[in-house]
Amino acid sequence: ESTVDSARQVDGKWTFRLPDGAVWSQTDNEIIRAPRHGSKVVIRKGAMGSYFLSVDGQKSVRAKRQN
Repeated sequence: ESTVDSARQVDGKWTFRLPDGAVWSQTDNEIIRAPRHGSKVVIRKGAMGSYFLSVDGQKSVRAKRQN
């Protein structure tokens, strides 16, 4: 669990920067509401090395860590 430090959307997919410097990018095409600074983020491990990211209790999206 963490919070959103900043988020931006490119081609309909979100990229999230967390306070610890981690950068996560959405890999699927699910639509979610725009996250804000301080929004709660929950990241959980999925099958075969994948990850799911949920912002403020919304539906989870597939994501991968960029750094």
